[in-house]
Amino acid sequence: MKKRTLSLVLIVVMLIGILPLSVSAAYETDIAYPVEGGNIYFDKAIGTITDCDDTVISADIPVEIDGVAVTSIGDDAFKAVGTLTSVTIPEGLTQIGKGAFSSCFSLTEIVIPESVTNVGDTAFSSCTSLANVVLSQGIEKISGFMFYNCTALTSITIPNSVTLIDGWAFHSCLALTEITIPASVTIIEDAVFYNCKSLTDVYYGGTEEAWNAITIDNSANDPLFNATIHFTEVSEEPSEPSDEPTEEPSEEPTEPDEGTTDPSVEPSEEPSEEPSEEPSEEPSVPSEAPSEEPSVEPSEEPSEEPSEEPNEEPSEESSEEPSEEPNEEPSEEPSEEPSEEPSEEPSEPDEEPTEEPDEPAEPIENPFTDVKESDYFATPVLWAVGKNITNGMSATSFAPNANCTRGQIVTFLWRACGSPEPTSTKNNFKDVKAGEYYYKAVLWAVENGITTGLSATSFGPNATCTRGQVATFLWRSQGEPAPTSTNNPFSDVKTSDYYFKAVLWAVENDVTQGMGGGKFAPNASCTRGQIVTFLYRAIA
Repeated sequence: MKKRTLSLVLIVVMLIGILPLSVSAAYETDIAYPVEGGNIYFDKAIGTITDCDDTVISADIPVEIDGVAVTSIGDDAFKAVGTLTSVTIPEGLTQIGKGAFSSCFSLTEIVIPESVTNVGDTAFSSCTSLANVVLSQGIEKISGFMFYNCTALTSITIPNSVTLIDGWAFHSCLALTEITIPASVTIIEDAVFYNCKSLTDVYYGGTEEAWNAITIDNSANDPLFNATIHFTEVSEEPSEPSDEPTEEPSEEPTEPDEGTTDPSVEPSEEPSEEPSEEPSEEPSVPSEAPSEEPSVEPSEEPSEEPSEEPNEEPSEESSEEPSEEPNEEPSEEPSEEPSEEPSEEPSEPDEEPTEEPDEPAEPIENPFTDVKESDYFATPVLWAVGKNITNGMSATSFAPNANCTRGQIVTFLWRACGSPEPTSTKNNFKDVKAGEYYYKAVLWAVENGITTGLSATSFGPNATCTRGQVATFLWRSQGEPAPTSTNNPFSDVKTSDYYFKAVLWAVENDVTQGMGGGKFAPNASCTRGQIVTFLYRAIA
């Protein structure tokens, strides 16, 4: 009996001695990486951020740790870290786990890079201070409860890579007033917008017929059904007949003829102007990116660039006003289409064009099958191609309704201004690398105060650019001229918004007239057709 008892004691002692070894073995690949306020913990074996100290304030996650690429943020990795105010997610990361940032009450903005394809359920639920969100092309679905109870979120743009919005995704987002939904979405599950008491506007990147074909669960989605749906793909005929229904590439839409409007003008912006723009930048987007969105001064962007706007983002914008187009050609902008690629157009050269934007060279023939002579953007597109501002997505496709990214818009603007060499090679953005088509354009834009990025280290080149951001970029590129009047026709543009003066200037100069119904939709996305039209009207 004693021997048996002794044997049991020895076994217990051995197990106690072995247990700690097993536990430590489970963590022997973890590495503590210092960030502001504490450490984050990285499992080298799987390339995953697994945990962090409860005292972390700002987590700038690097592309790699100890020579191993960071590819994912694990489930609950930052959950309930009440001190966390900001996080930088690196390009190359592909997955954000379930509840990764759930209940991070102090987190104010998030920029998800294009490399991320999967974000788990409840990833940002109950982040009650989260006001700026930039979702780049790549995410395949908005997961269940993803932004549940994010009570500070007012607008968001869903990228056109998304096909499904899962149940309860925006449940109890009490301040959410507008959202941009791309035509790529085919299913909206139950209670996605339950208790979204402030939702008034939905900007859809397609036609009314396409919207009606979406499978929308009737359960607890009343706020969605009660909101005004703005269709970005509608007939582009201005409410006022234009003298010449078709644009001519050689003419500049910036100066409309008396009493003439382009037939292809976007109806959604202003009834008399462009019929509809797509709501889909820059988040901040947000105005440019989340960090820039905070609406403070017209010169600052809320989420994207502190000096500019905020996402988005969020959404595609409905088309712009037709009244700004030349009497011959319609200058409206159609809605964006999800087909746009977040990055530079494949057919677009990485090198800066040698042509100067002022001169013109319009192609004798229109090579694009998706650009018709009657389209409000027809002349601007041919002008842009003739000036080497853009070459389209392929030899025969321009993709005028695709969303325009931040990288593309600064590149277009840079080329339109003559592709000036940046005076310095200083680059603080980890997501802007030498060799990228937008590299010099971004450096130039920052040097000239046109943009400051989504954060100190992130530009968000693949994030969708918003209407507010585009207006701000153009305004800044022209020297930030003061609008001649403070009369503001838009209920969704406040004096405290970073894009306030830019929007008034744009309206005064017939660059845009809004979405119609007294709204500008600053957080809606800008399409390629709209962008080149804005440039044409402002610069050509």
